[in-house]
Amino acid sequence: MTKNPVDKIRIKATPNQVERFLSDDERERLLNACKYSSWGKMYLLVLLAITTGMRKSELINLRWTDINFDKGLARLGDTKNGSPRLNPIPSFVLDELKSFRQIGTGLIFVSPSNLNKPFDFRGQWDFVRKHADILDFRFHDLRHTAASYLVMAGATLHEAGQILGHKSE
Repeated sequence: MTKNPVDKIRIKATPNQVERFLSDDERERLLNACKYSSWGKMYLLVLLAITTGMRKSELINLRWTDINFDKGLARLGDTKNGSPRLNPIPSFVLDELKSFRQIGTGLIFVSPSNLNKPFDFRGQWDFVRKHADILDFRFHDLRHTAASYLVMAGATLHEAGQILGHKSE
């Protein structure tokens, strides 16, 4: 075949109807379950996801040199929308991050078997969700949780979108 037979067919995108975020009780259970993970950085990863709204890819590709501990900011160079951004990190999360702090350009969530790759935490994610008895919840929903918490705390939709790296064109 030289041409794709469905190339000219267009369908309307269906919006994702699932906008799930953690209740206060679920958040507490999830963070507590993270402390029982066999991976020592599971709590840090989930805490960062909930408090910053960073995407999974942004989190797992974070390097120590991306964190400005003095200003409480993470520099995200490779984002989904193609624009770099600075993402604020709350001070209590920075304190947790400092307990793992390393010098150099290495990944924060590095694979123990390959220092150039991020850790694959899928098994640990499944464990903590099960341990916390949280069903129908994806890692990406932690981003929805962060957005919801921002708005509930008084941030405008525009401000929440800026922090999450939403781009309007």
